[in-house]
Amino acid sequence: MRAEQDIGIDAEQPFDLDQASRPAPASLYQWAHLIWRRRSLLGLGAVVGLVLGTLYYAMAAPVYRSTAQVLVVKKRPDAVTGVDTRQLSYFEDYISTQQALIKSPLIIDRAISRHGLAARPSFIGVKSLEDGEETLAEYIQKSLTVTRGRGTTGNNNILELAFRSQAAEDAHLVLSAILESYRDFLEETYRNISDDTLELITRARDVLEKDLAKKEAEYLEFRQKAPLLLAKGKDGLDARQEALVSMQLKKVTLLQRQAEIKGQLDAAEAALKDGRDPAAVLAQLAEFSNRAEAEDMRALRPTTLPEALYPLLAEEQKLRQMYGPDHPELLALRDKMEATRSFFTRPAAAYEPPGPAAAGPDSPRPAQAVELFTQHLRQKLDLVKRTEEALDDLFESQQEEARKLTAYELQDETMRGDIQRTLQLYEGIIKRLQDISLVKDVGGYDARTIAPPALGRKVAPNAVIVFPIALFLGLLSGVGLAYTAHLTDKSFHGPEDVRRRLGLPVIGCTPLVSPAETPSNGRALDPMLLAYHQPRSQQAEAYRGVRTALYFGTQGEGHKVIQITSPMAGDGKSTLAANLAVSIAQSGKSILLIDADLRKPTAHKLFALSAQAGLTSAIAGEAGLKDLIQPTEVPNLAVLPCGPVPANPAELLTSPCFKELLDELRQQYDFVLVDTPPLLAVTDPSVVAPRVDGVILTIRLTKNVRPLAVRAKEILTTLGAKVLGVVVNGTDRKSAGYGYGYGYGYGYGEAESAQPQEAGDDAAG
Repeated sequence: MRAEQDIGIDAEQPFDLDQASRPAPASLYQWAHLIWRRRSLLGLGAVVGLVLGTLYYAMAAPVYRSTAQVLVVKKRPDAVTGVDTRQLSYFEDYISTQQALIKSPLIIDRAISRHGLAARPSFIGVKSLEDGEETLAEYIQKSLTVTRGRGTTGNNNILELAFRSQAAEDAHLVLSAILESYRDFLEETYRNISDDTLELITRARDVLEKDLAKKEAEYLEFRQKAPLLLAKGKDGLDARQEALVSMQLKKVTLLQRQAEIKGQLDAAEAALKDGRDPAAVLAQLAEFSNRAEAEDMRALRPTTLPEALYPLLAEEQKLRQMYGPDHPELLALRDKMEATRSFFTRPAAAYEPPGPAAAGPDSPRPAQAVELFTQHLRQKLDLVKRTEEALDDLFESQQEEARKLTAYELQDETMRGDIQRTLQLYEGIIKRLQDISLVKDVGGYDARTIAPPALGRKVAPNAVIVFPIALFLGLLSGVGLAYTAHLTDKSFHGPEDVRRRLGLPVIGCTPLVSPAETPSNGRALDPMLLAYHQPRSQQAEAYRGVRTALYFGTQGEGHKVIQITSPMAGDGKSTLAANLAVSIAQSGKSILLIDADLRKPTAHKLFALSAQAGLTSAIAGEAGLKDLIQPTEVPNLAVLPCGPVPANPAELLTSPCFKELLDELRQQYDFVLVDTPPLLAVTDPSVVAPRVDGVILTIRLTKNVRPLAVRAKEILTTLGAKVLGVVVNGTDRKSAGYGYGYGYGYGYGEAESAQPQEAGDDAAG
């Protein structure tokens, strides 16, 4: 890197490319670099785009645009019906429906037929209409736009209509016709909907009236055939259910009384068996009996006979109406009434049980009294049991009757509920009819034109739009051309591109070499040796930079054999070898330049030496090295010319003698430079590369050099050669017109005359 800085490598930053193809730019900087390098294509695209934009602007048919604004309001019957529908309408987006309606074929066809739009001038001569590709309605629909009004927020109900036409007057006329058709359609449609709705609801009312009358007649017939249904009490029970509950309570009371009497009997019998005093037993039974009888009397006996009979008579009347005169329950009630009369007609003492209080001179003995009292209890117990059995029979019969009546009651409730529901539906229908009659003329939508259609204004072609778009498209096409050129480019774009592409260090960049003027002292060295003739020139400084890089590449050690080659002819490898040899000699190091280009030798011409004997003579053993190496006018620099051009150059360089020759010369000089033919032209350099200490690859930035350089690098890598770096020739401008004379068609084994050639032939070699 230091050497590159010393020789002033180009600061251009090309793309980071791989080894096989040139990829697309991956960053903004790379794109900018590509566009800048291909800016001529970008300018060409811009010019072409502007020219095409101008032609379009001059030839395009004018387009006129007419606009209008319509306020669409949904009529709400709030004030008439008393129902607030504003909250519902807030969430209802009916404007979208109106947008689609205005652009529908129905509205457009009505406008075409009612206003004769088919005869308008702007529609005559339209190719798509004449060819039948689309109808007039489809053509108008394509040119019509309906959008929601801008500049407001929330639920905006303003529609903006625009129509484009090739005639200003037709744009206004078509838009007016569409608006008129739209308003007429709204009025007709809602009026028809209201009439249809009124008719449907009227039919529903008539059906409900018939249904309600039928159900009421069926219910009346059912009530006439069904038994008497009792009214419900405050607890939701009818009189029969209340009677069943009362019977259950009475049965519980009888069971309790039966248990008490049985307890008294069991106690009396147990006392007599135990031999207790009859008088004491009688006193205990009398006390318990008096207390129980007194409670019964207080609970059952009213103060007067009418008070006791009145509720029984009312109950008798109710049972007679329900069950008839011979019902068991009615007979039991009559027995109860008779017992009540007997109770009030007998003296009160008759209800007192026998006991000590009733004893007198003629009273029975205690044992007899106990026997009589127990007999009395048995009779009472028997009476209670029979009363309970009668009550059970009555309860079963009443319960069966209640079950039968329950079915009637359920059917009654079902029929009355059905009638009630039908009545509610009927009342709702009546209410709806009243509402429709009130709002018949206040519903639907109201479309008001707030900005009427104006005469069409020219909107196309618009220069403000056409030319920027044309320029943009032209620039875009220029970028495409630049990118295509980038993909098809096979050249290098500077030393850094070479380094990244080949993966080799660039050890020098030499400007384009121009022959120096012949010095006045008459020295015969070739003018291309600028390092000798013009040591202060830019070219000479570039060669010294290569020398410095070479020193760094060899770690400052001497006795190195360096091969100099190139991918193809015309890359300047011989000129580089000669000038680099001069620069090394000028640094005080001994150097030998070997011309191993056995097909087109040039070293003897550059240094004005004889080519009668040289490298080929040494390999053939015709002479010794001391006799073949020729000194030059440059101190510390000697040259081993090619010698006679052999018929088999590759085989000659493959011989062991050539390797021994290099080993011998390595010991005699600090550096030995070996100038060989191009790698891709012949196989000679491939034979030399494994036998040297390093290789310098010379390339010239020509148009198609990239794949050639990649191939040359691959050959050297395959041979295992140590490539010290790349020297880039002609960095100030691209040169592709030089001809070295090799080419891929160079014949193997062709013998070239060793006669001296003009120095100008080496300008490219």
